[in-house]
Amino acid sequence: MYANMNRLLFCLGWALIFLAPNASAQLPTDMIRFTQQDVVGTARTLGVSGSNGALGGDFGAIHSNPASLAIYRKSEFMFSPGLHFYRSRSNVLEDPASFELRESNSNITVDNIGFVIASNIQNDPNKTFNIAVGYNRLARFNNTYEYSGLTPGSIGNRFTELAEGFTPIELDEFYEGLAYETFAIGLEPQGLNYFSDFEEQDLVLKNGQVLAEGGVNEFNLAFASNFNNKLSVGIKFGVPFFSYEEESLYTEFDEEDNSIYFNRLEFDQYLNTTGVGFHTNVGIVYSPSFPFRLGFTMQTPTWYSMNDDFDSRMLYDYVDDPDVFPEAPPVEEISPDGRFSYNVTTPWVLRGQAGYLLGKSGFVSAQLEYLNYSNSSFRYENQFAAAERNVNRDIRDQLQSVINFSMGGELALDKFRARVGTSLRQNPTSTTSSYSPGITLGA
Repeated sequence: MYANMNRLLFCLGWALIFLAPNASAQLPTDMIRFTQQDVVGTARTLGVSGSNGALGGDFGAIHSNPASLAIYRKSEFMFSPGLHFYRSRSNVLEDPASFELRESNSNITVDNIGFVIASNIQNDPNKTFNIAVGYNRLARFNNTYEYSGLTPGSIGNRFTELAEGFTPIELDEFYEGLAYETFAIGLEPQGLNYFSDFEEQDLVLKNGQVLAEGGVNEFNLAFASNFNNKLSVGIKFGVPFFSYEEESLYTEFDEEDNSIYFNRLEFDQYLNTTGVGFHTNVGIVYSPSFPFRLGFTMQTPTWYSMNDDFDSRMLYDYVDDPDVFPEAPPVEEISPDGRFSYNVTTPWVLRGQAGYLLGKSGFVSAQLEYLNYSNSSFRYENQFAAAERNVNRDIRDQLQSVINFSMGGELALDKFRARVGTSLRQNPTSTTSSYSPGITLGA
């Protein structure tokens, strides 16, 4: 079980700003999704919160430190399915009764599958050369959350703000342009000022659902050698495949008939992001004495080539003149299909690790991880150079460097293994160094 506070903050952001103004526009929070990874892998790696990179002998540890592959003394094939679940409920602090966010996530996954080919150098058992080929699931995005409540303002107010100063033909055809075509907003007789059926202080009943699925699945090829049980070196080449599909359903309605004009608004957005990337991870493991091991890894940025496919739909149910037309059919508009291609560069990742073997009774391990989110960037085509500068400036201003910590241990009781791990993940959007704790258990 791992509670990801960034996911919750992202959900609240959706609830409070009534959806992003353009499904193709990247935000600093998107970079977190491209970069941040779950604690996944084999049962052992998951059970100790991914802290076992310096100890090795486990396929899941190869991701955090490829030098751990050198610990293998015999070839191995492994397969690790997983069951994941998450559920939460949150309220707005100012008025807990007015706005509620509910989130749930449960899915069955294949966390990794692969094999290790172990061999000795010059038939010396103290010198190994091992190869690993496999698949790891680095992140999962299967998630459903819903928010609802009675709060001031309408999404129509946001549409008017974005439309201000533009002619109708210049409006975004995926966002405020749909609002204009469905009469959710209108143009004043003079100038380029727009209006909606709501004032900012009007209480409006809102409901939203976001259905998301996808993940990051990596194919990897690793090589490692061990020299006299003192020093191990390794390198891993990773090709991650990114997939994220999201459907957001947003509704405003007038159940109490407070407005003589407005009945219902529906705004649906669809986004499908796919991409493929590449990175390299180099690591070492050094054993100053038999029970104690130290590890260090340096992972290059992941260079992604991404595509966003998206569309929007809006329906506005209103009465133009209650005295003349008491009931009129709702107006519905659908955007064209959109596509946006771009490149992503995630930050470098540095990891320091330590492990101590408790004889045949188990082990304890720990890991520190450093990465600077503000060094990540988006790259657009030349005609979108201004948007590229803006989003990369926002990344530098809004994201920060983080230090993540994890530790865990395993207790061996005959053939039974009990594992426990804990982790602290720093929030990259916070300037107060807030941390999200996580706990894992395994057997």
